[in-house]
Amino acid sequence: MKDITELRAEIDVVDSQIMELFRQRMAISEGVAEYKQSVGKPIYDPERERRKLVKIAKEAGPDLRTGAMMLFSTLFELSSAHQMKVMNKKTDLTERVAYAIYQSEIPVISAVGHEPDVTISDFVADLRAATPSNAAELAVPDQDALRQTLDSMSAAMAAALNRQLKIHKQHLDVLSHSAVLKSPTGYIEQKQKNLEKEKF
Repeated sequence: MKDITELRAEIDVVDSQIMELFRQRMAISEGVAEYKQSVGKPIYDPERERRKLVKIAKEAGPDLRTGAMMLFSTLFELSSAHQMKVMNKKTDLTERVAYAIYQSEIPVISAVGHEPDVTISDFVADLRAATPSNAAELAVPDQDALRQTLDSMSAAMAAALNRQLKIHKQHLDVLSHSAVLKSPTGYIEQKQKNLEKEKF
């Protein structure tokens, strides 16, 4: 059996190899960042990451699956951060803002206001407004329109309720004129007479 010194020495060698592979991977990710920037693709590709993690889980096996997925998830995050850093170095502030708007999961309205020219943000935003006040109008629903919608819904609900009440009232009127409800004992007596007739 190897002693602890030998085992730790072997681990040190493996760690050095991992570090070298990490450097190589980050260098390759720089090329990926440059390509994505040239074609206007976002850094984060959730579908590719999902496929990679599924493959890693299969390759790791049941004993190492959880640890392997944690390791590579962290590696993917570091790679994305490194790509963003590379892309930011190669762009000015305007382009960085445009990329941030493009990648934002929250809807963005571009409203520089009173500008004679179209800005880059206008092309990547979800919606363009002429002025900030116009952006506020587009972002917030019109109160009069909301009131009209609510009034229409209220009227429709009232009409539906009245229809249901009318139907149930008609049903109740039919039941109230039935022989059973008018004279329960008379109904039973009539049934008994009919039964006696059938016996004879």
